This record gives sequence, C-alpha cells and structure tokens, in this order.
Amino acid sequence: MSGNFFTPKVRNTVLGVIFVIALYAFFINGISTNPPGFYVDEACISYNAYLISQTGYSESGQFLPILYQCYTQGWTQWVNAESMYLIAAMYTIIPPSVISARIFVATWVFATILLLGLLAWRISGKISIAVIVVLTGAVTPWLFEYGRFVMEQFFLLFSITGFLFILYN
Repeated sequence: MSGNFFTPKVRNTVLGVIFVIALYAFFINGISTNPPGFYVDEACISYNAYLISQTGYSESGQFLPILYQCYTQGWTQWVNAESMYLIAAMYTIIPPSVISARIFVATWVFATILLLGLLAWRISGKISIAVIVVLTGAVTPWLFEYGRFVMEQFFLLFSITGFLFILYN
C-alpha cells in the first residue's frame, strides 16, 4: 500500500474536527460558574425533568403533560414539553446536576451553531463562509447566552435551524 495517508481531504477533515472540538471547549468553558448560581427557571425545568425521568409525573402531579406548570407560589410559569422530555431522557443516563443540565443545553445550542454553519456552506458553497458563521454564532450573545442557561428555548433554536436546513434542501 503506497501513497500518502494525509491527502488534502483527510488533512482538512482532521483540521475541521480539531476546530470543532476546540470551539466546543471554548463554548462550554466555565459553564458551571458562568452564570453563577442556578436560577429559578433552570431549577424548575431540571426538577420537573428529573421527576419525569424517575416517575413520569410532573411536580404538579400530571402524568406526561404537554405543558408543565412550575412554581405556583406567587406566579404560574408554563414550560413546553419537548425540552423537558429531552432533559428527562438525559437524566435516565446521566445523574442530574447543574453541570450536566447546562452542558446538555450547551451541546444542543452548539449543534445549532454547527447546523447554521452547514447551511451557510450549502448556500454559499464556500467553507470560509461556514467558518465565519460558526465563529460568529459561537460568540453572538443571543446564542452564547442561551447555551449557558437551562431554558426551554434551546431546542426551539435547533428546530428552527433544522427547519431552515430542510427548507433549503
């Protein structure tokens, strides 16, 4: 078997994987302490996801509801089920914690950013445009901040980007 293993295609693939891993490490860097604490909304979602993963019931006693009612002491908050069920599925494999919930959400937002980059590459035909879109997405406050809180919007971002990708195809 002769020939060079590191053809330009293999080299570019390896560089791309290294780029994605480094960007992901940057994206989740300090996620356990930035933002500090664990906010009421995050706790509501995480606690209900934990209850669903263990019993199938929400904190208000509903079995696999479509909307979750959280913390009714003084106000009522409703949370969509898709994000709750995704986190609950994760809690069946990984023990619940602040860091596991935040990394799970950050991973979905990071996947959204990569999908946006793939869409940019498909539309423009240029890898440089895709890299710019991915780098911009990773530091844009709207995406970066949603990747650091356990809020229900993380899956909505991925769904919208997936819809745009499918619509383009």
